[in-house]
This record gives sequence, structure tokens and C-alpha cells, in this order.
Amino acid sequence: MAGTPGARRLTFNSGPLWRWLDERLGLQDLAYPVPAHANNVLYTLGGITLLGVIVLIVTGIYLTQFYHAHPDDARESVEYIIDTARFGDFVRNLHFWLANLVMITLLLHAIRVFATGAYRAPRELNWVVGVGLLATFLGLVFTGTVLKWDQEGWEALQHNEEIGELLGGLGTWFTTEFTESTPILERLFVAHVAILPFVLVALAAVHFYLIKHHGISSIPGHEEARPAGTTDTATQTDDVYVDGATVSNRIVSAVEANAGAPGSLENLAFDGTAGWVLVPPEDPQKGGVFDVKSGAQGKASDGSEFSTW
Repeated sequence: MAGTPGARRLTFNSGPLWRWLDERLGLQDLAYPVPAHANNVLYTLGGITLLGVIVLIVTGIYLTQFYHAHPDDARESVEYIIDTARFGDFVRNLHFWLANLVMITLLLHAIRVFATGAYRAPRELNWVVGVGLLATFLGLVFTGTVLKWDQEGWEALQHNEEIGELLGGLGTWFTTEFTESTPILERLFVAHVAILPFVLVALAAVHFYLIKHHGISSIPGHEEARPAGTTDTATQTDDVYVDGATVSNRIVSAVEANAGAPGSLENLAFDGTAGWVLVPPEDPQKGGVFDVKSGAQGKASDGSEFSTW
């Protein structure tokens, strides 16, 4: 391999199972050189984020089996996940907290790339793809917040409507005016479980291809003076194992958080005659009623008027 004398490619586990898979799938071709300066936690944030997203996909698929994305049933299905579904409370809490952790690692990864100048030529397009990944994950966090169908979800939905109005004709999709045949909650659910994940996976594939093509960026302050696929330093370690160990510790921390900190779900009880009722914990008799279809203000269960927002 061309490059600095003594440089070697990233190596993987060479056990019998790995060799069997590698012979048939060519997995070794996915390996790329890791320079010495990249052997630290800051340079593993991308891999940590990837593994976190994989766990989110798995837990999300499980939660989808119980969630009913209709305004009349969404809240009840969330409560079913928490109270009845096998491992539902644990999986939901893991999904919730891990989404927050992935958002943090994704932001830290973007900051590291910017701070070390890894966005410079010839990696400008990969920086743009990375920004697209950040925007897509923000969309997933936003739509996931609405799907909780609690007070926070209602407020997020209002922001969604405001964004649509701000964008004018281009933002019609974000509003209830787009169609009356399907509730906006169902459309946001489709975006959360199908549209946005597809975009995320597609952008991630391009992102990792460009990383493999260009290799890890040079040390900050050094000019890029090496062919793609080679390393500017001779020492390398198995970065994959570093990623795996770090993300394992993070997932364990997320699991521990599940025991004492359940995923957010604000008070929102259902009144069959009035609609949705916002019930403050300190005064369960005076929660505000919010009409799902019209969004109009109403009266609390004691007859007093109120405004939901």
C-alpha cells in the first residue's frame, strides 16, 4: 500500500467465523487506515453515534408493534407500552434516553470535525452530507416528541404548524391543510418510521463511503499531502474495538438511567365527553380540555374555562 513506510491497514478479528464471512462478503474491504493522532475518543464519536442509531432502530421497530398513530388512540397505546407490553417500559425508556445521548454525540462529532478542520478540501461534500445527517436526526427527535402525544407533543405540533406557515407554500406538508383524509399525527408517524430513517441511512452510506475514500483527515495545522486511502502516520490501532468498548459503556449507562429515570411522558388524560384533558399532578380535577380536531380551548372538569397553551 502506498503511503508512509510502516503504515498498515486496519485489521479485524481473524477468527474462523470472521474468515468465513470475509471470504463471502469481502468485509475486509471496508477497513481503512487510522492514523495515530485519531486514536482517541474524539475521533470515535462518529462510530459511537452509528452504533447508537442501530440500537435506536431496533428499539423503534419493537415500539412500533404497539403504537397506534391516531389522535384518538396514540396516548392509550403509549400507556399500553409502559404498563402492559412485555419489556415495553424498559425499551421505551432506552429508546428515549439513547436518542438524547445520540443527539449529544452527534453534535460533539460535528464540533470535533469543525474544530480540527476536517471539513477542508477534499472533504467539503462530506461535511455537507454530515450536516444533512444532523438535520435528519433533528427531524427524528422532533417527530418522536410529537408521537408521545402529551403536553410536550402538543407544543411540538404547534411548532410544526408554525414552521409550515413560516415557509408558506413550501411548508404545506407540515400543516393540517395538506390533506384532511389523514391526521397530521399519522403523517408525522410515517415520517418518523419510514421517510426520515430512509434519508438517514442513505446519507450515512454516502458519508461512510467518502470517509473510506478520503481516509482520516491530517493533523490540524498540517497540509493534506497524501493520496486517498493512505495515512500520514505509521502507527495505527484497531479503532473498531475502541468504538465498541466506548459505546458499550454508554449503553450500559443508558440502561442504568432507565432504572431511576423513566422516559418523559407528561400528564395528559382522556375524557370521553370532552376530549383530551391536561391534568396537572397537583390538581387532577382542573386539567384543561383540548379538542383534538378543532384545537379549540374548552373547560376543565369543574366547569371553569381555560386556555390550553
